[in-house]
Amino acid sequence: MNPATMAWVVLIYTVPLVLAALWLSANPVRRPWQVIVVLVLLPLFYILHFMLLGRLQGWPAEAPVPDAFRLLAHRVTEPDPRTGDPGEIVIWLQAEGHERPRAHALPYDTGLHRRLN
Repeated sequence: MNPATMAWVVLIYTVPLVLAALWLSANPVRRPWQVIVVLVLLPLFYILHFMLLGRLQGWPAEAPVPDAFRLLAHRVTEPDPRTGDPGEIVIWLQAEGHERPRAHALPYDTGLHRRLN
């Protein structure tokens, strides 16, 4: 992660905490529902943010594969009936007109597995 992205991530985590602390400290009479709202919303915010952070970290996209691309690499995990793992195919590709490659996670498909090999 580059320094600018890291600075934004730190800011995104810090601002809600500071605002919540100011809000709670400014109200001398705290009602139980105020504290409950803060205690529920902040963890929810952080969980949702963590889920979205995958896009910054380079985790495979669940988005559809572009129409025109150059295949750079692939990794196949075959289904395992013993563990119930459905398997997956991760492809690393560079979309036409884009400078940076992107990873895409696809459900396992025997036909696609054969074509990739």
